Amino acid sequence: MSPIRTRVSACAVALLFSVGCASTVQQKPQAPESLGFLSGVYDKLEPGNEGQLALRYVNRNMDWKQYKQVLLDPVQYWASTEGSMAPDVSQMLTTYFYNALHQNLEKVGVPLAPLPGPGVLRAEFALLDASSATPILRSVSVMVPQAILLNTAQSLFTDRYAFSGHIEVAMKVTDSRSGELLAAALDRRSGGVGIQQAAQWKWGDAEAAMDNWAEHLVARLQELRGQAKAK
Repeated sequence: MSPIRTRVSACAVALLFSVGCASTVQQKPQAPESLGFLSGVYDKLEPGNEGQLALRYVNRNMDWKQYKQVLLDPVQYWASTEGSMAPDVSQMLTTYFYNALHQNLEKVGVPLAPLPGPGVLRAEFALLDASSATPILRSVSVMVPQAILLNTAQSLFTDRYAFSGHIEVAMKVTDSRSGELLAAALDRRSGGVGIQQAAQWKWGDAEAAMDNWAEHLVARLQELRGQAKAK
């Protein structure tokens, strides 16, 4: 049996027995808007390893333990005029991501700072190039065995499952007083074929990606501050 067929079959079997594959799938960043948000920073980014964000930079010369609070800017939405979405939708997505970040910081006891100051890092995020899933067809594609096989096979060549939504994020973290760059990243994710993706509304894939990012980034911050073991 070929490696491709084996991979397709394994994922399909996992889905049928509710084990599930990943709820989101990493893709290569594509949105040109990131060059604007990450102006002067983009050239510092390097490819991440498996399990990390697609492109990333970390300033390892800084004493991360000194940062006790986070000044979390309102999440922005950057998109070309051609690909822009309705204001209420972009507002919904940016609010959702802000709240996800806030909740994850709260869980690990990192308070939000109201103003710049000593021991405060500033975190800025921009959502880029978001698209919604096609709800009914999306459900069929992760529930019907034949559709699962075809969908998984397609993903091997396109890096994206049929009828799924996707979203891209850019971020930069700086010292809130000096403005010195501490970290930056760029990542893009689309919906996976986990069974949990079967019953979702059209922005469910984007929300799953934002939940993933919020959890990953806060865990990474804790790791850098020496309060969690490296993964």
